[in-house]
Amino acid sequence: ADARELRRIARRTWSWFEQHVNEAEHRLPPDNLQELPDARVAHRTSPTNIGMGLLSTLTAYDLGYISAAALADRVDDTLTTVACSMSLMSRSCRRSRATSRASARLTAG
Repeated sequence: ADARELRRIARRTWSWFEQHVNEAEHRLPPDNLQELPDARVAHRTSPTNIGMGLLSTLTAYDLGYISAAALADRVDDTLTTVACSMSLMSRSCRRSRATSRASARLTAG
């Protein structure tokens, strides 16, 4: 009975990730889901949420909920999104620092 209950909980948990970690969200899990007073998804994420999303995907494969191909596709999509985000962030950070330095020189000069 305990094993059956754990599998039921695992399937329900995977259903949540399957519903919310999708192509529209670039395979990134949302930060949170507000249910009341109306359903809203926070379209942001965190490193912890990304890790939980990847772990849930691997677990879904281990439990037979998804195929090896689906596992590979989902993990690839997530890691590609993270890599692109990091690349964009580092470029914006460099631009932001350069702009700040240029502004400081103009005000100091």
